[in-house]
Amino acid sequence: MVRTPIQDLERELKDLEYAKLFGAAEAKAEFAVTLAKVRQSLEITQRELAEKSGVSQPYIAKLEGGEANPTLGAVGSLLAVMGLRLAMDTKPLLYYSQASTPVRVTGRSNFADDTGIPPVDCEGIISAAVGAGAPSGGTNSSSSLDVITVGVR
Repeated sequence: MVRTPIQDLERELKDLEYAKLFGAAEAKAEFAVTLAKVRQSLEITQRELAEKSGVSQPYIAKLEGGEANPTLGAVGSLLAVMGLRLAMDTKPLLYYSQASTPVRVTGRSNFADDTGIPPVDCEGIISAAVGAGAPSGGTNSSSSLDVITVGVR
């Protein structure tokens, strides 16, 4: 029986350490995409946002790339200078809505190309999950993060 990427992810998420890494990467990725889209819709540059926020432009770039791990206070401050506030909602860890887009991480796929999921290079966004290696206890070459869902409202 051929397993789907979602079935693989469901299996991987049963491992608590993997689920924690996935949850952290998912939160950072969603914030990264949201921040970039909001900034672009306001037609301001990373440098302009950095100056208004009192942070560096490279930090804004890291946030938009999913590489930084901001505090909730920092998120609130960044949004406030753009006239926004944080609105939170929780969903099951394995939640895929119609508004969400599954993407295949290039170079990490272990499923066939006939999945219909477009390859997207988002290694920087999910580097926390993929780059962190296997859950506590060594390497596990069979563990890979093939699908991440990024939903932007």
